[in-house]
Amino acid sequence: MDVMRIILLILQFVIAAGALFGGIACIIDPTEPLGAPVSILAGSIFSSFLIPGIILATVLGIGNLFGAIAVAKRFWAQGAIIGVLGLAMIIWIVVQVIVIKSIVFPHILFLCIGVAQTLIGYLLVSNVKDFVLHCKKLLSKVLRLPTGQ
Repeated sequence: MDVMRIILLILQFVIAAGALFGGIACIIDPTEPLGAPVSILAGSIFSSFLIPGIILATVLGIGNLFGAIAVAKRFWAQGAIIGVLGLAMIIWIVVQVIVIKSIVFPHILFLCIGVAQTLIGYLLVSNVKDFVLHCKKLLSKVLRLPTGQ
């Protein structure tokens, strides 16, 4: 296995572990997970951490576990999957910072990891046109749509 794949697998397991840990904590205690008061959600669409916890655990936690399997098995759409998961991480962090109106070191760390994951996904696909085509093909298979190029 080449170095890029090993780095990507490590990134995915770090993301998955953090997302599952944080997401499950939010699900178990949606009013004060890991000491974060629900008051930091004031002004957002959420009244508790339950829905964010479910999204975190499923999209970034389980999603990155599936992404790691795709990379390990060299699945044809691995680059698109990894790129989309990286973009999801970036969006998650940006939205989180906007909602809680605070930036702490883990935000910066996971934003950088999301950027790295997106770039590696892009490199696995090799160019933007292929990336978009792989995303469309993957989406059509998931939604069982006809594949039109």
